[in-house]
Amino acid sequence: VLGYRNWLGLMKGDLKVKFEKLGKKYERFLNSDRKYTSSNGKAIKLHGRALLLNRNVGHLMKTPAILFSDKSQVPEGILDAFITSAACLHDLDRKKNSRKGSIVVFHENEKSMKNIMYVLPKVLEHFTKLGYQFKAITAD
Repeated sequence: VLGYRNWLGLMKGDLKVKFEKLGKKYERFLNSDRKYTSSNGKAIKLHGRALLLNRNVGHLMKTPAILFSDKSQVPEGILDAFITSAACLHDLDRKKNSRKGSIVVFHENEKSMKNIMYVLPKVLEHFTKLGYQFKAITAD
């Protein structure tokens, strides 16, 4: 849950933590965008955060966090894909992390194709029902 909460905080832009170290109190938070003026007077914006990569794993492991109607456990990969993608929705209007309004969920190797072919249609179906559109990324 803490990992999901942190990811949501990143997407909403409100992740922060207060802590004490060696008797001194600190608060860490996300950097905001910085605004500068160039030597020719033009406004420049430097983004406070960089591209975020979240790797969802555990496609073959099961979790009792969510159960199917037959009471069987949901694969962790499905839970991760839904939760992390849903958290990204907070960023689509603000475009602080995804400046173009994109969410990409992937796994990076050929061995995972069987698992991707299982999980991806379920994710696409869910978010299509919510009104989202999907387009293929091509090399063109």
